[in-house]
Parts: sequence; structure tokens; C-alpha cells
Amino acid sequence: MSSKPNTQSPRVVFIEPRSPDSHIFSIYPLPRLGSILPGTILEKHGFQVDVLVEEIHPIDIHAIQEADIVAISTTTSTAPRAYAYAALARELGKPVVLGGPHVTFMADEAIHHADCVVLGEAEHIVLELFRRLANSEPVDDLPGVVTAGNLSSAMNQQTPRVQCLDDLPIPNLNLIRGFNLKDRIFRKVVVPVQASRGCPHDCCFCSVTGMFGRRFRFRSVDHVIEELLEHDARGVSVFFYDDNLAANRKWFLELLEQMARAGTRFKWSAQVRIEVARDRELLGLMRRTGCTTLFIGLESINPETLAAMNKHQTREDIFEAMSRFREYRLPVHGMFILGMDTDTPESIRTTVSWALRGGVRSAQFLILTPFPGTRIYQELRDQGRMLFDDWSLYDGHHVTFQPANMSPAELQLLQLEAHDRFYSRFRTAQRLATCKLETAGIFLYARRLQRKWRRTNQVFEDLLALMARSHGMIRNVKIEHPARRLGTAYLSC
Repeated sequence: MSSKPNTQSPRVVFIEPRSPDSHIFSIYPLPRLGSILPGTILEKHGFQVDVLVEEIHPIDIHAIQEADIVAISTTTSTAPRAYAYAALARELGKPVVLGGPHVTFMADEAIHHADCVVLGEAEHIVLELFRRLANSEPVDDLPGVVTAGNLSSAMNQQTPRVQCLDDLPIPNLNLIRGFNLKDRIFRKVVVPVQASRGCPHDCCFCSVTGMFGRRFRFRSVDHVIEELLEHDARGVSVFFYDDNLAANRKWFLELLEQMARAGTRFKWSAQVRIEVARDRELLGLMRRTGCTTLFIGLESINPETLAAMNKHQTREDIFEAMSRFREYRLPVHGMFILGMDTDTPESIRTTVSWALRGGVRSAQFLILTPFPGTRIYQELRDQGRMLFDDWSLYDGHHVTFQPANMSPAELQLLQLEAHDRFYSRFRTAQRLATCKLETAGIFLYARRLQRKWRRTNQVFEDLLALMARSHGMIRNVKIEHPARRLGTAYLSC
């Protein structure tokens, strides 16, 4: 590489590819922070930065053509599309950086599509990395950066984790092209805020601990409040990206008290665990400060399944927590996982039946998915039970492994049946009749997604049925899906 410095302000384009299929969260086009935080750091040091989130704005090929460096953040289901954008950028002669949870655990795969791959948290090294790339200098010695030349020695060494999250800047959401779009149903903008990283629970299906560690790291309350007040002035809703916002009771109590004292006007939602229901003081403050939805991984009411997941919760805990949430009028979006080895068709239907009457306002029933970086991925791979190597199917809505107590086709049908039952025409009409218009809007949206999924995934359903008749002998078949390919129809020219 030439060491001639780049005297102009380098232009960096970050790309966040869209998911291959719509899902319940598509109703709110929320960007992840894995591109925005590094982009904010670079902008503060003189780089020209453009963040393209495909769920919000079409990818602009002209932006790629004009970039000096292209950085792409990917989850597992978006990996094929990310690799396609990487190939396009490299054809245009642009150096490509890949980051995100999928490539962190699959660096040996990802490096074939990029000039370098960043493992884990990028904030510590992003400035030096992009300075070197802009000046065509080597990056092999940077911690957590994988290249073709250092693959064997670097692929298992993540970047140093950020110990003081207050060192990170408040994300500049203005870098996201088109983020001023309004939500089509509720006419509001939802912005992402992350106040902590890490989780000690290490559930078998979750890659959070591999990506962020098992120790909770919190921003100071004052730092979070500073960011929240910026959003409060803009009149938006806030979604906390934290895996468990209430993980530290003292910190969370102080955050809520400061929000109450500041008189914040925005509505907010967050992911928490059911343990928060035991604390009436927290519940009262959550209600008082404008909490509109709690996103909770209830997972199952099958005791054997909860134990196998390492959830550290019982179904009695779930029942008691849901009663308390109803008491404080805190709506719950219940997230369930179907297909553990302890699950049977009967136990899955029992869980769905409870969800119908258990008090959750909305729900999603996701199929157990062996994401790279999780214990379940390693176990199923070692057992030879992985059915497909097409990462675009790894989105929680497609069966990608051989279940223990049913066929893949049966598990897929059980998931579709779960959503059909929960978002039935009758239950939707009930919510309309009782003027629960926001909930009815969610139900109508979920029903539309279900119909769309069936239309666009008929080939996949047919393949599972064929596998059932062939005793699972057909594997590793690529499923053609328009949203998994790039083409002129998906690029804004």
C-alpha cells in the first residue's frame, strides 16, 4: 500500500442492510447504533459521514461511488445482503469494512467479502482504522481487526470493550439519511437510546454475552439524561436498546427519578426482565415517566424449556409478574421462542393459549434460531442438525434446524398458527370495538405481515413439506427470495 496521505476530508458511507423479510418491528424503522456511533466519532474528527439504513431509505449507489471507504454493519439474517453490497463497493474500487455481531463470530467467512473485519465493539479503534484506510496504510496490527493477512492470529481477538460508556459521544442521528420519516400508522418518530451494555444471564440462544460480555456497563445517569432531553425537545418517542434497562436497581431508580424531576414529555419503551415486577417503586415511576411498552422475553411457560434456556425464571414468576404489570397498567410485548428440545407441539400450543389470556398486549412467537456466537449454534452444529447454510433464513421466522420432537415443517406451521391465533380476526375486531385503536393497529399490521410472509415464502414452506416426506434428506438448499438479492430495483440511482 502507498503511504501517501489523503489531504482531503475522507468520505465514509455506512450501510445497514434491511432484513430479508418484514417482521413485527418493521412497524418502527429503528436504526441500530453500530453504524451511528462510529459515524459520530468520525464526523467529530473531520470525516464526511453518511449513514444509509435501508429500512429507512433506499441505498444510494451514487453515495457508494463517491465514498472513500464503505463500512457495512450486519446481523446474521442481513449477512448475504451485506456481502452483496460489499461486492458492489469493491467492484467500484472502494475499501470495505465489515462489522456487527454476525461477522464478529464468522470472521473467516466475512473476510472473503471485505478488506477488513472489525470484531466486537468498534469505538476504540474506529478513528485509527479509518485514518489508516484513508491513507492506504496497513491495519493488520490493530486489535480486533481481521484482514486476509492476519486471519489465523486475529480472528478470535475482539477489540477492547469500552469500559466507560460516558466516553462515547451522543449518537448524531442526523447522519442517517431520511430519518425524519414519520411512522405510517402512529405518526411518530421513535429514536434509539442505549444506556448500558452486557448481560450476566447467558441464555443459550442469545449472542449478547459473546458480543458485549457478561458484565453490565452503564452510562452515568447524567449522560443519559443529557441525551434524553435532546429528544424530549424534539417531541419523539424513545426506545431503549439495552438488553435489560432495569438490570441495576439503584441506577435505574436514579434514572427514573431524574426523568420525573425533569418533567420529560416523551413516551418510552424498553426491554426488561420479569424481575422488575417485584419492585412497586420502580413500576410506579415507570408509569409516571411515560413508559408505554415493556418488551419482555417470556419465552415459554414450559418449565423444562425455561430451565434448558438458562432463563433463571419460572412460569410462576411469569404469572405473578404479568399480574403486577396489569395492576400498574404497563403494557407488555411478550417475546416467545418455539422449538427447544424440551418443546413438543402440545407444550407450544399450551404456551400460545396462555399468551391469549395472560395479559400480553402484543406478542411475537419466534422460532429458535442458532445464531453464530450462541451456545445453541455450537450444539446443533456439533450434532449435525443444521438444515440450511443460507443466513438470510436466520431471522426467527424460518426453521433452520432439525427439532427434537417434531419435523421442521411441523414447527414452521406451529409458528404460523401461533400468530394466526394471537392476531385472529376476532381478537382484532374486539380491540376495534372497544376503541383500543393503537393495539388494533398493531393487530392489523401483524395480520398483514402474516399474509405477506406466506406469499413470499411459499417455496420455503413447500421445501419443508418435501423434507418431511423425504425424512429430512434434503438440506442446504438456497431459497431464492427477491429481497435477498441486489439489483437495480433495490438501488436508488
